[in-house]
Amino acid sequence: MTIDRLFRRFKKKSSSEPYTPFPGCELSCADCENTDCTGCTCCSCRPAVCRAALAGNPNVGKSTLFNALTGLHQHVGNWTGKTVACATGFCRFGKSSFELTDLPGTYSLCSDSPEEEVAREAVCQGCFHVIIAICDATSLERSLALVFQIMALTPHVILCVNLCDEAKKKGIVIDFPHLEELLGIPVVPISAAKGEGLDELLKEAGKYSDDSPEAFQSCEAPPEHFMQKAEEVSRQVTVYHRPEYRKRDFRIDRAVTGPVTGTLLMLALLFLLFWLSLSGANYPSQLLSSGFGWLEDKLYLLAGMGHVPGWIQGMLISGVYKVSTWVIAVMLPPMAIFFPLFTLLEDLGYLPRVAFNLDHQFKKCSACGKQALCM
Repeated sequence: MTIDRLFRRFKKKSSSEPYTPFPGCELSCADCENTDCTGCTCCSCRPAVCRAALAGNPNVGKSTLFNALTGLHQHVGNWTGKTVACATGFCRFGKSSFELTDLPGTYSLCSDSPEEEVAREAVCQGCFHVIIAICDATSLERSLALVFQIMALTPHVILCVNLCDEAKKKGIVIDFPHLEELLGIPVVPISAAKGEGLDELLKEAGKYSDDSPEAFQSCEAPPEHFMQKAEEVSRQVTVYHRPEYRKRDFRIDRAVTGPVTGTLLMLALLFLLFWLSLSGANYPSQLLSSGFGWLEDKLYLLAGMGHVPGWIQGMLISGVYKVSTWVIAVMLPPMAIFFPLFTLLEDLGYLPRVAFNLDHQFKKCSACGKQALCM
């Protein structure tokens, strides 16, 4: 069974533009006696909507899963703090309708950063039928700590293990039936980028649509308790058939986050990034400047043939045109080089390491390392 996506949210239209009846409705909107209807969103024929929240650590693929299910285009980034506000979208699977909320990434419900406060408040409000906790299959131990915190608040939790394709490449095998037995909640392996396992995820989430959202319980256990449980469970269900991948990742992390090697590597990469952006932009800037200069001469020639007054020529050509072309010739080439390189560092997962390296220095200024990415 395929996923029937709703590419737009239910919005109120003008009376001149008829609504499309909700699937299963036997009346047209013109014959419907419900005067308060906003497009078959409150008719009795509409199935109950299951409100689900997507929660998890940063960089586990929440926004990718959200886009795959809803057909929307939330920006996907590979750094902490990319998502600060909650995004909402709708999708349908079979006879079930879902209202999905993409929460900001958080490592703990006890954190105080802006995006993590938004996630904590959304989870603790108790307005969702089910919380879909998303984990990274390549780093299950790190992701499970947040899952245990959510499970301590509500029993309505589904564990969604993303990036299973990447884990397979690295020789990481997870015993999902055993993991489901240990946690006592449904476990669904998926690959959001490839669209694998999405039907099974919505099928499990649809089982909670008939349940009423309930107030969440209080949780007084310290974060260390959940970290210990995450380590124990991960150790029991995860097998590394290619330990060289794990050792290589540890060596790379140790190098890029070390107090000395991490700082030196960060400065070297930043210097290389800016040097490539500036030196590589010289020749394209000269070409653009020459082209705009040639076009400027032609504009003066056309203005002279049209007997345009000199003060108008000076204002439009020497003023507006020349200033605009200078800005384009100077700024466009460096930006065209810098942002692809910045995106490459993002895809390689280096930006979170930069935030980690600078966090100690930024705390002295009452800030945090994540703000370095905006600077």
